[in-house]
Amino acid sequence: MLTLKIRLINCPACKREISSQAVSCPHCGQPVNSNYISQANPSVSPYRITPTQEITYPNQIGIYTPGQIAWATFLGSALGGGILIAINYKRLNKDDQIAKAIVLIVLGFVILLIASAVWAASPIIVSGSQAAIMYFLAGNWQGKDITEHINLGGKVASSWGATGAGLIGAVAAIMLLAFFGILGIMS
Repeated sequence: MLTLKIRLINCPACKREISSQAVSCPHCGQPVNSNYISQANPSVSPYRITPTQEITYPNQIGIYTPGQIAWATFLGSALGGGILIAINYKRLNKDDQIAKAIVLIVLGFVILLIASAVWAASPIIVSGSQAAIMYFLAGNWQGKDITEHINLGGKVASSWGATGAGLIGAVAAIMLLAFFGILGIMS
């Protein structure tokens, strides 16, 4: 666990505490700029942040980037990338988002599975399409949190972990395909 000393300010929109180094509020998305910091406390220079309050940044375990999530998706369908999105939400202490992400990812997996069976698409096209979609979703759902995590000294997770999640997703997808008998339709 890493202890950082940073100045906390209140977001101009939602009034929750945020880092003075944040580009935008992680809670409501409100842009925060150096003018706001200077106006909120004229004694604080926007160029030199003086540490005043000690906080503990809990997530020194790595966070997966959208690129790593796309890689896991390419290897193991939306299920592989979904594993990493759920892990990120857990590590970012956003447990309330995990169930929503899992439902949307499983639904997306089923839709793409049906679409690929109907249109007899190449597996590379299906994998590439899923990876592109998951890259976009990961960036939209978690991009700001990932950037803030890294800017506060947080680590990026290992690409080997992303590869492992992709392989787990591939095994799960194959088992689901076999269970529902879809392999016979696609071959």
